[in-house]
Amino acid sequence: MRHSSPIIVGTVVIYAVGVIFTLACLAICGKGDEEFNIDRMLHRGAYSDKSSHAIHTSPWQRLLGITSEFTIGDRFMAYALIIWQVGWITCFAVVTAMNLIFPGRFPTAWWANFWHLYLMSIFCLGIPITIWFTIGGIFDIRALFNTLASKDRDACDDGRVVLATETSSETEAASKEQTRNPVRFR
Repeated sequence: MRHSSPIIVGTVVIYAVGVIFTLACLAICGKGDEEFNIDRMLHRGAYSDKSSHAIHTSPWQRLLGITSEFTIGDRFMAYALIIWQVGWITCFAVVTAMNLIFPGRFPTAWWANFWHLYLMSIFCLGIPITIWFTIGGIFDIRALFNTLASKDRDACDDGRVVLATETSSETEAASKEQTRNPVRFR
């Protein structure tokens, strides 16, 4: 008896799940008389609240994803990361071009040293950055739980996206159900 490869079985399962998900979405999508307004839900376009959106102050910052929400430290880190990556890419491109123009100028041992330096610099920078992100993450998780503990909850908000055409009785029924079974965070 021949056994199937786990890779083939996994691939078939992934494709099957994708097909089932797509068919389910297409079957459900046609339900309802009114098309859902995603722009309204996400506060985009005509429903946009301009004061809550981050502002790009220059085309370069838009390209790099730097917004008005960045602090001075965030901007410094973003620019430093970009300069770091562009510097290494430029170094690699220049040395590669020189090696193509002048063959043998950079032997294999030189390239091995180049990659050793690159990988060691990433490793040495990665350790303090990992510690920094871990400490920051711990502070942020503490702040999140403190906010959850002190936040007033709306009993009517059960996380559903409700169309404007739904009756208030449906919302009230959901609110009563939520009130009977409240969610506690502690």
